[in-house]
Amino acid sequence: DAAAIGCVSIKPSSRINLSALYRNYSVKYDSFFGNAFREGSGVRNESGFYSALEWYPLKYFRLNAYVDIFEFPWLTYTVNSPSSGHEYAAQIIWNNRRDSEISLRIKFKNTDSNISGETGHLTSIAESKKEQYRLKYRYNRKSWIFCTTFDINQYKMGIQKSTLGMALSQTLSYKPANKKVS
Repeated sequence: DAAAIGCVSIKPSSRINLSALYRNYSVKYDSFFGNAFREGSGVRNESGFYSALEWYPLKYFRLNAYVDIFEFPWLTYTVNSPSSGHEYAAQIIWNNRRDSEISLRIKFKNTDSNISGETGHLTSIAESKKEQYRLKYRYNRKSWIFCTTFDINQYKMGIQKSTLGMALSQTLSYKPANKKVS
């Protein structure tokens, strides 16, 4: 069987980049070393549409966004029936082009998943929803890089109660000037 992928990228102005990609990988298609654009674990049993935007609305600001809509016409590793899903993300970045950068990223993903009953046997297919939020601050000072990140993740499958996770991290890096060591 066959696989097809097609992409177009356009730059209608110096401040906007647009991309669109369509993919269709047959259920029987098999490429042992294939590594094409995909949502699933392999290059097979998938079709979908992906679109992305990069926009510079103001000086020092950049907006990146994408949408990915996909479906699996046959069974997958985590779903015992044909399934589908979608993913949306947007990120706004402020960079003063000297020493600081602040970014805010929001990402949503909905997919189908198997769920088990109390006996551990498969009972049905449910929609799983994942939300991710990230606020990041990066500061460069000579050879030092300071990066603070705050993440919030929320996950919900079917009618189950959602789970919430948060993380605050600080990274300190040193890169000597004119050296290949970091």
